[in-house]
Amino acid sequence: MPNGKRIFGGILEKVSDRWKTVYFPVGFAAPPVVLAQVISANEASAVAVRLRNVNGAGFEIRLQEQEASSTSHAYEQVAWFAAEQGISPSGAGGGSGDFDMEAFLASGATHNWQTLNFSQTYAGAQGFLALPQTTNEVDPVTVRIQNLVGNSVQARLQEETSKTSETNHAAEILGCLAFNANASLADEQGIVFAETGSLSGNNQWQTVHLQRNYNTPVIVLGGVSFADGEPLTVRVRNVGSDSFEFRIEEWDYQNGSHAA
Repeated sequence: MPNGKRIFGGILEKVSDRWKTVYFPVGFAAPPVVLAQVISANEASAVAVRLRNVNGAGFEIRLQEQEASSTSHAYEQVAWFAAEQGISPSGAGGGSGDFDMEAFLASGATHNWQTLNFSQTYAGAQGFLALPQTTNEVDPVTVRIQNLVGNSVQARLQEETSKTSETNHAAEILGCLAFNANASLADEQGIVFAETGSLSGNNQWQTVHLQRNYNTPVIVLGGVSFADGEPLTVRVRNVGSDSFEFRIEEWDYQNGSHAA
């Protein structure tokens, strides 16, 4: 970023239910915020991405099927990016419109709603992404949000109930990214390298067209609202230079139909 904040990203091949170690091309002085997204559908079974041991040198990653599953998962592609903790001030993106971004860690994330306050207020449309950076409890879990406004959001961890009805989850560290939606980011030379947005989706595949062409784009989705309270994951497929497909994906034990 023009203000010196580091952002790295990439595409991982052959990610499965076994832990895989990923190293950053250049180290961070402190653990960054790592976000990740499954971008293939080589196996139909729903999966969530789990992380552990996030540090300045890298992280570990795996896929996790529902708790009742007793089978391994096929290899999938996973897009990831890591953002240095802190704030990129207004206009720092150098792209279209003002762009504010804040990467931060939130401890104590559980099954209960937790209010996360941002260090600044975001004007216009807001975006928020989050992913547990730890695996203190092995039960599959995803992040749900509500009440996203300019200076805060409420988030909680949601377990699925394929094996038991108990949904309490041990405290995890949440990696969070708050930002202006519908904006673009540029490097210190003014070259646009990323864009942000907000989507409305359900269990049907939808095509999203990007504003620009990219060389091997890194697509990361998240921050799913609580309009439909059924547990879910998000799947992406058919990523091209200027488009991708996505859908809300319920776990295998559910009926598969999810409201927008």
